[in-house]
Amino acid sequence: MTCDDGPSVIVLYAFQDRSTGTALGNGITNRGDRVKAWSGLHVLEYISRNTGSPEAQVLCGDTAVPIN
Repeated sequence: MTCDDGPSVIVLYAFQDRSTGTALGNGITNRGDRVKAWSGLHVLEYISRNTGSPEAQVLCGDTAVPIN
């Protein structure tokens, strides 16, 4: 993923939650920051179950971008 203001990130997905089919990944930005990422049809169910919050966001510069 590349943001309009320059940061980019590469994520390697290496695990899948069996009950929701959510793929979990870890990555790093071109600035050296570590990131975690989730992907799948039921990703909000996975995040809600594991964090207690049904919302997820990723920062792109100073802007929080909701993921669903």
